[in-house]
Amino acid sequence: MDFKKPLTENMKQKARAVVDYLKANERFVEKEELRAVIGCSNERTVREVIAYVALYYPIIANSKHSGYKLARRMSDLEDVRQTWAEQSSRQIELERRMQPLIRFCEKAEKKREVGNGRL
Repeated sequence: MDFKKPLTENMKQKARAVVDYLKANERFVEKEELRAVIGCSNERTVREVIAYVALYYPIIANSKHSGYKLARRMSDLEDVRQTWAEQSSRQIELERRMQPLIRFCEKAEKKREVGNGRL
């Protein structure tokens, strides 16, 4: 199953603003600060923009620090590794959580083939 949000011009503009801001700051930047930078009122939009930016730039976001930082220096290496480890762990957990959903869908498809029965 594949779901992908459409990439709008507005998202690209917000992403560029976030990248520029992170490049100008060599510190962790909080969500509230980024909300002001991109002119939005909710955290979800900031997370979506960061998720898009992180597809192309090494964004540090881990449990050791609050906020986001663009990795650029050797001194960022430990934080990059921490972010990588946390994302890997999250990926494994998400894959495990998908298994019951996959089983449900497979069972539903079999029932659909047989007839409209209960799951």
